[in-house]
Formats: sequence, structure tokens, C-alpha cells
Amino acid sequence: MRILKNIVLLFALQVFLFTSCKEEKKDTPTPDTLPKNTSILFVNGLSDGSVNTQFKFGNEVLTDLATKAYSKYIKVSESNQKLTVSAGGTNTSFDLKIEKDKYYTVLLSGTVAAPKIEVLNDDFGNVSDPLTKFSYRFVNLFKAGNDSLSMQAYYPSYKLWATQAGAHEYVAYGKSSAFTEYTAGAAAQWRAIKSGSEDTKEYNVSGIIYRLGGKTIYYEAPVTFSGSLNKHYSIVVFGQDSNASSAIIEHESQIQQ
Repeated sequence: MRILKNIVLLFALQVFLFTSCKEEKKDTPTPDTLPKNTSILFVNGLSDGSVNTQFKFGNEVLTDLATKAYSKYIKVSESNQKLTVSAGGTNTSFDLKIEKDKYYTVLLSGTVAAPKIEVLNDDFGNVSDPLTKFSYRFVNLFKAGNDSLSMQAYYPSYKLWATQAGAHEYVAYGKSSAFTEYTAGAAAQWRAIKSGSEDTKEYNVSGIIYRLGGKTIYYEAPVTFSGSLNKHYSIVVFGQDSNASSAIIEHESQIQQ
């Protein structure tokens, strides 16, 4: 009976998501009219950083970021570049290939002594249904040993936590999930858990597999989040051990005209 009840709740949850809608602000550019700017957004997730970190091309400082912070999209030229990360007197360089008219997010993780980066290609084409949906991805900049993280959503109307299998589970440290679409206007709370700590049973609801609960919780967002129509978000979890925090980046609002 408990399994049946959970499946019924998940079905109701899915119906709720697909019938909710939120009107988009008219003064926000839609993805298909975004400017063709070659640009990079930087996210500083150094786990032990206590001083600002500079991101540079040669001697040019692109941005100077505090720990657990992110920049706007910074316009750059298409080219092969060496990105230098400077923090605490340590300079580390990485090779970047920057293509014309593309948007990138660069994730910085690791430590001041041993930083590493992940370069994400940001595709801001319209979601499959711009009148009802938005898109988001989960970014893991939280260091918990060698554990990967999964993202779960909590829907207050149903008192149910769930991970969508294959979409937002087993995200390694310093990495990101792919963008996934959801229905706009459906307010939900979010939390990061240790991957694999959910219920081992799988619940198939209209072809989507869910896993419920979570025994090891690393971070639970204090407020709910509901995306706006046709927007793209990164939900970032920062920190290490028992010290976690988060940020939600709405990518379109970070683009400089």
C-alpha cells in the first residue's frame, strides 16, 4: 500500500508540474533574441579560498571574485587562450578554446594550491515549450570526500522528496548535470544529498524514474524556487564537509548587452 501511495503522489506531482504556469516579464529578452556575444561567466568554488580569486587572460584581469560567488558574462574574443587563476599568491594556467558567438560557464573547484576548472557550453535556445517551461542544471561545487551528489526536489503540497533518476543524480565534484526542463511556476524546495542514499526502489511515473527520500543530506535550501518561462538556471551548491551554501544563477540576466 505504501508503494502504491507513493506512486499516486508522484503522479499527482507530475500533473501539478505540467499544469502550472508563470507569466514571463516582458522586459527580459527571450533566448532566441539574445545578443551574439562571445562571453564567459565564472563561478568561484574553491573549497579553501579565503581571499579573492582573479581570472586573467595574460595581464588582463577578466574578473575578481570572492569565494562562493559568480560573475556576469564577460565579453571575450574568439581565440585559443591561457586562463590564469590567481589566488593566495598561487598562479595556475589552463588552456581554453573560445569559439565565436558562444556562451560559456567556467567552474572553478579544488583548492588554492590545486585548482581545477570545468568549462560548460551554455546553449540558450528556446526550451521545448517556451510558454510553460524553464530549464535548469545542478552544479556540484561542494566537497564531501569522494562522494558525488544528487539533487532532490520537495513539493510541499505532497510532502514528498524525489530524485529524477538519470538527470540529477551522481554529479561528481566540480561537474554539472545537463540542463533539464521543468514547468514554470511550480515552487519547490531543493536539497543536495549523497548519491545512492535514496530509497533503492524505483518508481516509474509515465516513463520517468524517481527515487524517494535521502539518508545523507548535505544541504537543504531554506527557501523555495520556481523558474520563469523560457529561462535557464544553474543551481550551485558550494562548500565542504558540513559547511554548505548555494546560489541560483539565472543565465539570461547575467548577459551584458
